[in-house]
Order: sequence, then C-alpha cells, then structure tokens
Amino acid sequence: MSGADARRRLVASAMLARQLDPMARRAAALLGARGRTPPTLADLAQWPRWPTLDGDARSRIFALAALVAGRDRLAREIDGERLRDVAALVGEDALEAVLALPPGGDRVLDPPKMLPAAGRALAEQALPPTLAQRLGRCGRDLPQGDGFVRAAERIAEAAA
Repeated sequence: MSGADARRRLVASAMLARQLDPMARRAAALLGARGRTPPTLADLAQWPRWPTLDGDARSRIFALAALVAGRDRLAREIDGERLRDVAALVGEDALEAVLALPPGGDRVLDPPKMLPAAGRALAEQALPPTLAQRLGRCGRDLPQGDGFVRAAERIAEAAA
C-alpha cells in the first residue's frame, strides 16, 4: 500500500467516524491523536473500502453484503418479483456473482428495500478491531461478517 493510499484510508476512516459517532467533535482524535497509537499500514490494509465510497456505491456494497450473507437462502426464498427488485438494486451481473458464490451464508434475507440497512449493520459489525476501537465500536460481532463485506466489495468492483 502506498502512502497516498494510507492517507486516503485515514481520511475515509475519519469520515466514517463522523458518520458512526456524530457526537465526536474530532474524528482525528479517534484515529490516533491524544495518546493513541496511529494505525499501522498493516492495520490500514485490513480496513474495508466502503468508507471511501460515495453514498450510492456504499449503499450498493451494503445491499450486496446482505445478499452474500443470505446467499444460501436466496434461491429458496425469493420469487420472480423480489428477484427483479434485487437485480434492480444491485445489478444483474452482481446478483449473478452472488448466486455463483459457494455456500456459506444462511442469514435470513430482508426485503429488497431493507437490504442496504441490513448490509450496513453487517459492515459495521465486521469492522477490523483497530478501526472498531478507534470508532468506539466493538466490531467483529459476526465472525463471517468481514468475509461477507469483502466479497460484496469484490463483486461490486468486478460488476462496475
């Protein structure tokens, strides 16, 4: 990771801190100031990409994360109309990529309009420990959450 990439991730993390903790007066304090050790490049390499994305792209990642987490149920629980709604939300190529993943996500699927919110909860729970600590979150509540989010980021990038 280059220095520029590391700086972008720090800035994105500060923005994320403001979004997750609106009461924080300075996100920089959460990310290394006031006696805390700044994150290492290894820490930054583990941090997700979604905090750096704009609102629509981030919403799509969240929806994809929820779909990846429920991919084992996707084929069984969805009807034609719901499938069209999900495809309209994330894109047909991305939906096909989720369906092509190996088994491993049995989370109950939310209605299409609720997928971004469900995925956001997964993404926030799967924050790496160093970032979660700096944001005052416990992180890692779901052992597979990080895998769901990383898969969603890869699918979104490939389908873009």
